[in-house]
Amino acid sequence: MSKSITKLTNIPTLFELARIELQLPPDRIITTHSGDIYAINKFYQFSQGGLGYSSNDKKSYMAYLRIFKAGNDQIRGNLLAQLSSLATDKKGTAWDKNTLHELIATIPSSSVSANETCIITVVRDPITHFLSAYNEIEWRHEDRIRGQTLDSTYIPKYRLLQNGTQERYVKFVTDFIQGPSSNGIYRNKPRGIEEITHVFSMVGPLYEMDRLRKKKQQGSNGMPRLTAYMSNMTNLDDAFPKFLHSNCRLPKEVTTFTKKITHGSQGDEFNFYKIAKKIWKEAQDIQTTGLDKEERISNSSSFEVSRALCAIHAMDYSCYDDIPVPKFCQGVYMQDHFRERIYNATETSAIS
Repeated sequence: MSKSITKLTNIPTLFELARIELQLPPDRIITTHSGDIYAINKFYQFSQGGLGYSSNDKKSYMAYLRIFKAGNDQIRGNLLAQLSSLATDKKGTAWDKNTLHELIATIPSSSVSANETCIITVVRDPITHFLSAYNEIEWRHEDRIRGQTLDSTYIPKYRLLQNGTQERYVKFVTDFIQGPSSNGIYRNKPRGIEEITHVFSMVGPLYEMDRLRKKKQQGSNGMPRLTAYMSNMTNLDDAFPKFLHSNCRLPKEVTTFTKKITHGSQGDEFNFYKIAKKIWKEAQDIQTTGLDKEERISNSSSFEVSRALCAIHAMDYSCYDDIPVPKFCQGVYMQDHFRERIYNATETSAIS
């Protein structure tokens, strides 16, 4: 699959538009904190590596691009086991890499030119992806600090609020969009980066492939492109292997997943996920059914942060256009000022 899509030349534009939705004063729409600019760029450019496989004759290659909170644990755990078993039986070679460059560096240009290279990934609705990732970030932190006394000087302000509350979630989203680094959410330390990357945009692998293509020489036939993506995680154990075989040349041993992998955050012990989903649903209800004046005022923060999330995920919906855009987000994107700002900050680039 190769097509031209809209690419922002000025990445902070979407965060600026999100700040407008949060009713921030005009002089705070554009952040000048260097750490914030770096973190916002990473939001759209971060890629997580993935799994690779080559046939015994080194003619056919497959790469699964990892995206956190899009079925990755289940896919990685099962697919790696199946591919490793093939490697043990000398039916191919498998590898697991943490960067996209390492993942595809061994794929020869001859395989790409002969259409024997398959690059695939799995995505989901961008907003629910963010909500699920927020839950994991919170769970990781709470699980790690059980029984500890914390010095509030070194933790983001949202973590001083009560667990599983609307106030805490709204504070997280607002501070993240206002200034992820200056508000202490994006921390330039291994553990801090590992946690926050879960909420990053799903377009990162596309950006990285585009960057590597330009580095190798733009338009080179030797640089693989995304072959296909799966746009939901329904019945993943059966659907993903079928998706693989419909797009890639793989041995029949790659089959239905049987290993069930659970994650500690799934229990939602502290109601982080529950409250995040509740706020997203409430915001949509406000738009579709309407509320009386008092109810709307009391839910204004839910409405605003949800519209802001739509703004920062506009590129996800554009790149992965098999995912339906919620009517709620359509309302954000159809605003004159939104369309004008996006138009002035875009170019066309074949990055998928």
